[in-house]
Amino acid sequence: MVINTNIEKMYLGTKANGDLINAFIVDDSAFMVKTIQRMMEGFGCGIVGSAADGDEAVKKVAQLHDKIDIITLDISMPKKDGLSALPELLKIDPRLKVVMVSALGDKDKVKQAIMLGAKHFVVKPFKQEKVFDIIRWVIEK
Repeated sequence: MVINTNIEKMYLGTKANGDLINAFIVDDSAFMVKTIQRMMEGFGCGIVGSAADGDEAVKKVAQLHDKIDIITLDISMPKKDGLSALPELLKIDPRLKVVMVSALGDKDKVKQAIMLGAKHFVVKPFKQEKVFDIIRWVIEK
């Protein structure tokens, strides 16, 4: 039997109580939501929901925050962008771990996101291995 050690290494495991690590995805691109969802599920995460903009994210996270372990949050979205939604999300639950996702590698936006409470930042397009390393680091922190 051949074992793909790369896949084994890209499994996040479970929480101390044995439950899955649960993710919430915020992105205005349905394609990107599906991509991140598949990636997170491949890492062994559950997906508790998604939103297409910051307003929708704030409303849904207010209801689901106790089930969410990590949020991926796009910066550039209609209605309310990720940088505007981030403080509202953390006000709902300061324990939320948020990873910003954007096609813009703007250093000022990265710095602003971290200052607002984001735990890390991923620039699109991204490699699965890089996302895994960041998500693992954020979860373990």
